[in-house]
Amino acid sequence: MIASMTGYGRAESIKDGVRLEVELRAVNNRFLDLAIRLPRALAPLENRMKEIIQAEVARGRVNVSVSLDENSASAEEIDFDPAVAEATVAFLKKMKKRFRLAGDIEVGTLASFPEIVKRRKKEWSEEELWPLTEKLLKKALKDFNSMRLAEGKALATDLRKRIAILEKELERIEKRAPKSVAESKEALRRRVNQLLSGENIQISDERLAMEIAVLVDRLDCTEEVVRFRSHNAQFLACLDGGDAVGKRLNFLLQEMNREANTIGSKASDTDIVRGSIVLKEEVERIREQIQNLE
Repeated sequence: MIASMTGYGRAESIKDGVRLEVELRAVNNRFLDLAIRLPRALAPLENRMKEIIQAEVARGRVNVSVSLDENSASAEEIDFDPAVAEATVAFLKKMKKRFRLAGDIEVGTLASFPEIVKRRKKEWSEEELWPLTEKLLKKALKDFNSMRLAEGKALATDLRKRIAILEKELERIEKRAPKSVAESKEALRRRVNQLLSGENIQISDERLAMEIAVLVDRLDCTEEVVRFRSHNAQFLACLDGGDAVGKRLNFLLQEMNREANTIGSKASDTDIVRGSIVLKEEVERIREQIQNLE
């Protein structure tokens, strides 16, 4: 299925006292433009994350934000200074003996000395953080792609309706074209007869037939209608084929617009000129829509 370039996905997890969150946001862009914002501890993982995203996203500006919260107590490492602890024990024993104090020296007593007990944030290695980061990134990407596909499906439905409008207008032009040519031929005959009446000018039927043939060729838009319909068929095939189709559809729209312009420039009939305007207007509406497609 085709996908929109706009989307959002998010995933989070708490493990070993660490809260990790991955968020993806995307908007339209001609090419794939990745912007990944990582905390310092996760900076080495950027290239791995890019590879995963590039495998699933072809176009769009994708902003990836990863947050790491290590404020939980379980995310801390607690240790003690042996030299300070030994000196403190010796000092307490000396005080106990000097002042004939009762009681034992307990761990709780030593732990109350800030010089002995040291707290520091746990240092996470790249390999420790990657499995969880990868899991959350893929989960966020799944939500992200689900949203893009849903929007792409809605856009495809609308685009098919608009192609149907183009086909209907082409059919109307095709039905009107022979009548327009016949009317132009008859108008040319009448004009020639008017010019020749009362004048001593002779023009052969052969020459008149040649002029009419040139006129018919100039007014005939059959080729343009056939090519336009071919572009419509290719457009629908792209929608059915899925994958990244935005650039291909843009090219087809350029060709459709070219055919619509040619039909309008050839026509001397008001209805056909109006029809070419309808074609161009609908092509432009489609062009606006596909700017959202990957």
